Amino acid sequence: MLKSLIKTQISTTFLKIKCVKINNMPKGKILVTSLFAFIFFAFIFTVISYNLFLSRPIKEDYSFEIPLGTSKSKFIQKFKQDQNLGPFSATYLKVYYFINKSTPFEAGVYQFDKGTSIEEVVANIKGGVLETPVTFLEGWRVEQNSLALASAFGEDFAKDYYNLAKDKIGYLFPDTYFIAKTTTPQQLISTQEERFNTQVQPLISGYKGQLSKKEVIIMASIVEREALSTDDKNIIAGILIKRYLQGWPLDADATTQYGVANSNSFPACLDINLCDSVEFWPKNLSKTQLKSNNPYNTRGVLGLPPTPISNPSLSSIKAVVNPKESPYYFYLHDISGNTYFAVTDKEHVANIQKFL
Repeated sequence: MLKSLIKTQISTTFLKIKCVKINNMPKGKILVTSLFAFIFFAFIFTVISYNLFLSRPIKEDYSFEIPLGTSKSKFIQKFKQDQNLGPFSATYLKVYYFINKSTPFEAGVYQFDKGTSIEEVVANIKGGVLETPVTFLEGWRVEQNSLALASAFGEDFAKDYYNLAKDKIGYLFPDTYFIAKTTTPQQLISTQEERFNTQVQPLISGYKGQLSKKEVIIMASIVEREALSTDDKNIIAGILIKRYLQGWPLDADATTQYGVANSNSFPACLDINLCDSVEFWPKNLSKTQLKSNNPYNTRGVLGLPPTPISNPSLSSIKAVVNPKESPYYFYLHDISGNTYFAVTDKEHVANIQKFL
């Protein structure tokens, strides 16, 4: 309809201009006609640019939140920045909302797929669910997940989540989740498990190593806590797998840290506010703790701990599925986070004396 109207107007204007005898036209009329033509073509150019802008597709999947009380102007600026739009984009969007005053604009969380036009985005900001983003970090215990939920949804929600999730550690994919007020702890756990399966299953299904799926996740949870950088993960995964398969103790302090903290962490922390003082990963382990019969103590003890000790990242799982072969059997970190590897126990002891 718009294209037809523009075409008709252009044809009519050209016909009028053609009928004017410019040679006999006074200079004043020539200026007026020229000005009219300039304004007309500027208008046509603006209309075309406006429509091309609205039909432009977004380049990537796009998620955003509109909090309660957000103005259209504030959203326009954020949208312009997120999509890296040109200088006239804000004006075009304001014009769109001015022309289409009945277009809904509601608070909530929205997601649009790659290829959706800008017009479709701004025309469908309605019915979004009001959600709160909560981030569960890689390498966290279930207790730490629970504390993050406590600050967002309260103590009761966090406790219910902990009681339902405590036996699922290792399989609750660490990520940012947008959680609606109507979401139950069980629904959140199910979402985390589904995301874990979506992300991890393709890796596990193609795995041809000697570990079972359970062993892969347990080992990945240890690598997550033992490696201080992505570069170290593949080497440390190779070392730990080699020690395990060859009948060596893992001697991984992270497993002992997990076991020690189990006795004084969330289960005994019925008032979540008291958990602020709990050390979930105690660093200064005593000789008694290192020699304890705790099932998670791997210092001088053969085998893997009974469960994962953290929720590992995808990179840690990849490191276990594709470990890097090396001559090393030992590693340590200094206080600056540097990693030192050793082939023999003698070399390892020398590293301890030199760097610790």
